[in-house]
Amino acid sequence: MASLKLQSVNIKIDTNNAAYSRYLKTCFANFTEQDNVSFEYNLKLEVLWEDSGWKKYLKGVKTNKNFSVLGANTFLSDNRFLTVKKIGKSRKIIFDFKNESGQGVLRTIIRKKEFKDFFRYKILKKSQEEWFFSLTYPALYYPLFWHLERSRGMGVLHASGFSAENKGFIICGLEGIGKTSLALSFLESKDAIFLSDNLLFYDKEKIYPCYEPVRIHRNEKESLWQKNFEKINGLNILKGFYRPKFEVSNDGIAVDFLIFPEFSQDFCVKEISSFEAVNRALFLSYIPAELSNYSEYRNLYNLLEPEYNSLKFQQTALLELLRPVKCFRVGMPKADGIKKNFSRLKESILNG
Repeated sequence: MASLKLQSVNIKIDTNNAAYSRYLKTCFANFTEQDNVSFEYNLKLEVLWEDSGWKKYLKGVKTNKNFSVLGANTFLSDNRFLTVKKIGKSRKIIFDFKNESGQGVLRTIIRKKEFKDFFRYKILKKSQEEWFFSLTYPALYYPLFWHLERSRGMGVLHASGFSAENKGFIICGLEGIGKTSLALSFLESKDAIFLSDNLLFYDKEKIYPCYEPVRIHRNEKESLWQKNFEKINGLNILKGFYRPKFEVSNDGIAVDFLIFPEFSQDFCVKEISSFEAVNRALFLSYIPAELSNYSEYRNLYNLLEPEYNSLKFQQTALLELLRPVKCFRVGMPKADGIKKNFSRLKESILNG
C-alpha cells in the first residue's frame, strides 16, 4: 500500500506488481509506502495482475443482476461501471470504477501472461517501463482528471505552462511543434517559474501543474534544459525523462499570454479572440493520445452523472480564464531554429 498526493488530492495506491511499484516510486517523488492503510483518501486505486482470477472476476460482473449491459464488456450500475480495454496490441485490462460519497475507487485488473512477459522483458530485453507509462494514464491520471473536474472545477489541457518576466504563459500545440523548447527558452529569464511541460490543469482563475515527468526528446538542444532539469535514472523509455531541479509551483499562476506555435514560411504573429482560443486549445488538446483516450474514459465516468455536461464545463471555465488573456497564433520558420524564433516571439508579444 502506498500514498500519493497530486494537486491536493490524496490517492491511495495498492499494487501486487513490485516492478510497477518501483516505476511509480521513480516517477513521483512523493510516492510513499504506507504501513498504516487507514489514512484519508479522495481516490483509491488498485492495480492488480491476475491470472485465473481475471476471467472469474469478469464472469461475476456478467451474472450480477445489478448491472445493465451497455455493449461488449461494458457494464453499468447506479454508482459503478466496468469495462474491458486493451493497452498495447493484446493486453486486456478490466477497469472497474465505483463512486461513493465523493470518493472514487478504481480497480484495474491486468491479465497476467507470465510466459510472454518473461520472454518479452527478460529474453528480448524490451522496455517494461514503456508499457507501465501507457498503463498509468487510465489507471491513475484519468480518474484524477475526472475527480478534479467534478470536485474542484478544474480542466486539463495539452500545453506547457510557466511564468517569466512576471507574466504567466500557456503554450498550446501538438507534439513536435516546439512547446517544450519555447518553454525552456523562457526559463532562462530571471525569476521564471515552471509549471508543466505536457499537460496542465486550469480553473476559471489560474493554471496549475500536472505532475508528470518532463519528457524531452533526445535530439532536443541540451543547453536549453541541462541547467534546470535532472534526468530520472532507471527508466528505459524512448524519451529522456527529467524532473525540475527547482521547486514546481503548487499554487498556480494567473495567465497573461496564450501562444499557439505553428511552423510557417515566414515569421508572423496574429492575435485571436478568446472565443477562438478556447476552441483551438480544446481541439488541439484532445488530438494527442493522452487526452483523446481520456475523452473515452471520461464519457464512462460521466455515465454515472448523466445530467452533467462535461464539454460545457470545459468551454465555460476556459473562456472565463482567457477573457483577460492576450492570445496569439505564432508562425515560425522551422529552418530558422528555436533561438531566432524565440527571440522574435519574445520581442513581438512582450515589447510589441
